[in-house]
Amino acid sequence: MTPKEAIDSVLDKAPATLKEDKYHNPILFVFGEKANAMVLLEFKDSDSKHKAMLAAGKKVAHLRPYCVAFISEAWMAKEIPPEGKEVHDMPDKEECLVVVAQNRQGETQSAAIPFSRVAGEIVLGETIYAPYTEAYLLKLFWKGTKKGGE
Repeated sequence: MTPKEAIDSVLDKAPATLKEDKYHNPILFVFGEKANAMVLLEFKDSDSKHKAMLAAGKKVAHLRPYCVAFISEAWMAKEIPPEGKEVHDMPDKEECLVVVAQNRQGETQSAAIPFSRVAGEIVLGETIYAPYTEAYLLKLFWKGTKKGGE
């Protein structure tokens, strides 16, 4: 499975889940040589997010992952925030559902679906694909798989 195929697999059901539940939990989809797995992630801040990714990699190392995809809600903006600001501080920010996938060789792709919350409903925008994405969280996952396989 390529990163693009992993993204398409996740996006097969994720938009419907977002529309029905009105939110989407952060989930890691692991495609392994021995078996596949889904890991529901919980975190409060960047530090706990990093620890969760390392721990997930260690925990599923026995599955011999060859591709992984991570989905979560996020913010996006058209401009890079100035120093001292975050994307969620930008006036043109948009909520989006983001999927980032990476294979064992480091090939990475991502997709984002902007969405709005209107009168209690989710209105989805068009899917935007981005090849060559930087995926520091997935690098932590792969680091965890190496530690788990030792």
